[in-house]
Amino acid sequence: MRKIQVNKIGVASFGKVVGFTQAIIAFVYGLLVSFSAVAGILGSNNDWLAKMGISLSVAVFAVFILPLVGFVFGWVQGVIAAAVLNVVFSESKGLELEVQDVK
Repeated sequence: MRKIQVNKIGVASFGKVVGFTQAIIAFVYGLLVSFSAVAGILGSNNDWLAKMGISLSVAVFAVFILPLVGFVFGWVQGVIAAAVLNVVFSESKGLELEVQDVK
């Protein structure tokens, strides 16, 4: 085991990582919402064209728009968290981590 010390986190880099993580979570959530909404719509008494239009709009929102919004909010959260952590690290002389080299 060897110790390393983290003194600063890249703000944009950490924001990107948190943003992508939130986008993946939002994509999975969007798929679940899309499936449940489409199942509910198919059980309704509307004509098939209305069912297809509503299903397509729900799927586009849940699979494309929701992950994009998740990324933006995750990026903002990551940037704020990294900025706060950088202040904390500078005041507390960093964060010590124990790492092990694996071959």
